[in-house]
Amino acid sequence: MERESHLLELARYIVLNPVRAETVGHPSEYPWSSYRATAGEITPSDLLTVSWILFQFARNLRQARAAYRQFVMEGQGISIWDDVKGGILLGTEQFVEKMGPLLRERGPDLEISRLQRYPDQPSLNEIFDGVGIDRQLRNTRIYEAVTRYGYTLTAIHRHIGLNPSTLSRIIKRIDKSRDDAKGRV
Repeated sequence: MERESHLLELARYIVLNPVRAETVGHPSEYPWSSYRATAGEITPSDLLTVSWILFQFARNLRQARAAYRQFVMEGQGISIWDDVKGGILLGTEQFVEKMGPLLRERGPDLEISRLQRYPDQPSLNEIFDGVGIDRQLRNTRIYEAVTRYGYTLTAIHRHIGLNPSTLSRIIKRIDKSRDDAKGRV
């Protein structure tokens, strides 16, 4: 998350999950949620801190709890997923661009999924837009889709119809030509 306001949205989204799943009609009916403690309906466990969320609304505890309850109820029907990039980042495009390389670098070690390591990944439609019959451009885009954006050969195969083994040869050929070019410099 880039900003504290994103954390507030996420907290609201989470306490509304049981309502969205139609497990309960109101977040206070779900016993495993932090909603009741944050809203002042029960005493918070020693393991739960509610002060940060409440202080986002007011310094007066009674006013903060009332504002929190209203904030949560206003969040029904709102989804944060349209703003989440790669299933992991919530923030501006600049934030996603900044965090993307860090996730790719650490991904295999942290078992971060391929989708989450490439949050700035354009769609295959965007990558192959305007390629037409230009084979060299197509091959360059295939190479970028795999090496820069983390697409699998299977995903590219499904999108453009080339056999995965053909795609693999294209990537190897471009890798070799780039290695050769580096060697000549």
